[in-house]
Amino acid sequence: MEPLEYEISISAEQADEYYKRAQTAFKKAQEKPYRNLLDRFRNRLGSKQTEELIDSIGALLPLSCQEVVQSGVTQEATMPNIAQLMQDIMMFQSTFKNTGVTPIGDPEMIKRAQKRVRRV
Repeated sequence: MEPLEYEISISAEQADEYYKRAQTAFKKAQEKPYRNLLDRFRNRLGSKQTEELIDSIGALLPLSCQEVVQSGVTQEATMPNIAQLMQDIMMFQSTFKNTGVTPIGDPEMIKRAQKRVRRV
């Protein structure tokens, strides 16, 4: 996924397209999180999946600052949808040992959120 620049203005269609690409990358990572059997045994997210999820966050953050998103013109790339997708990606990453993502907060809430995003 190509990065999105903060200074560049995009159309509502482009914003929705960026959101859909990030959503698709997340679903792919959920479906096949491991590169091989050893990664599964060690509970390590595959390097390709890790890169795709990081790129998705890198596109979603500037996307949330776009004027078309903040004004509510977009169909799918709304502020709540973008925030929820970023949270789901981070919770998904926090279930693996090699991502460097550690959730902070109520342990029960974290477990529920991690179970929700681990489901395919």
